[in-house]
Amino acid sequence: MELYAIISEVWKIDGGVSFGVVPKTIWEASFEADENNLVAIANRLLLIKTDNRLILINTGFGSKRGHRYYKYKYIQQRNNLSEAIQQVGFSAETVTDVIFTHLHDDHCGGAVEYNEKGEAALVFPNAMHWYSEQQYKWAKHPNMREAASFFPDN
Repeated sequence: MELYAIISEVWKIDGGVSFGVVPKTIWEASFEADENNLVAIANRLLLIKTDNRLILINTGFGSKRGHRYYKYKYIQQRNNLSEAIQQVGFSAETVTDVIFTHLHDDHCGGAVEYNEKGEAALVFPNAMHWYSEQQYKWAKHPNMREAASFFPDN
């Protein structure tokens, strides 16, 4: 088995959103916040090569949302996922499985992009895409706080 860490994006998120009910006095010892209480986050994806599978865990944000959406994600670095996979010796077409830990946009947004016709198209067309039934139900019926993290085209 071979493992490859791929960074799809480096961005910033409000520390309160990221750590929820954990007090800042606890998390700030490990995560430095800037003057706007934003902490740096990297979307680290895992590519796993086995004897007969090429498995990708999560896909990052992708790039199909408009400028206004990404403006508030404070993305500092964006790596093209297909190119990042090519850099480690594979292609989007050779990925056999995509596993989503959950269906927030920063974890699954990169699985679908819009083609030149404006149609949603899979970035990994030959892969099975996996997520739990519980995560699917959560995405279809989110609470008010998380509803903005789920998109039907993902």
